[in-house]
Amino acid sequence: VDMEIAGKFIKLLACFPHALAHRCVSGRIPHEDRVKAALPAPQWANIPSNVLLEMRELIRLSTVKLSEKPLQESLDTRLQLNEMVKRVDDLVDGLGKCERILRSPIPLSYSRHTSRFLTVWCAALPMVLCDMGLFMLPALTIICWALFSIEEIGHLIEMPFVPSLYPISDATGINPERLESEKQRKQPHPYSYGVPVEVMASVICQEVEDIGSTNYGK
Repeated sequence: VDMEIAGKFIKLLACFPHALAHRCVSGRIPHEDRVKAALPAPQWANIPSNVLLEMRELIRLSTVKLSEKPLQESLDTRLQLNEMVKRVDDLVDGLGKCERILRSPIPLSYSRHTSRFLTVWCAALPMVLCDMGLFMLPALTIICWALFSIEEIGHLIEMPFVPSLYPISDATGINPERLESEKQRKQPHPYSYGVPVEVMASVICQEVEDIGSTNYGK
């Protein structure tokens, strides 16, 4: 495979996790400079899809160049390119699944109605449990905790993707400036659980870059 094409493919592959993370949290985390540098400005509308399209185009160019060589000499490389096509298709499928989660939210009115109903029901519960005496308080606490936990689980299922609890930096793992600003504002994230897409994207990106530098020196 042409080394220049391989280097571009590695860069695009390293950009994809960050682009997908940005898409999954509806832009609540900023795009990294490397992501914007990988694509021209007109393709920034849907960066994950355009990154995959560019990766497919690089595979196509490699296939065209291999067609100029005898089959026996390039058989292994052709098999590798076919496997790369399958892996890119897997990324496309994953992107499609994330898009379906983002575009199929539970209606806000449904969530509000459920929350109000649970509040009224739990507020009226002591009138039913008053005969339990001292056992009423722990019973009431457990029942309310269980019911409101189910509501929170429903919110998590609706939107499982969350930004990192702390901002990420390539060098240290935590961006000091953004971390300090978060502490000063004292605005915690709505949920401290879920899929931490920013952390996962940073880890995957680093692994891809390490593999690229080991095999291609880039």
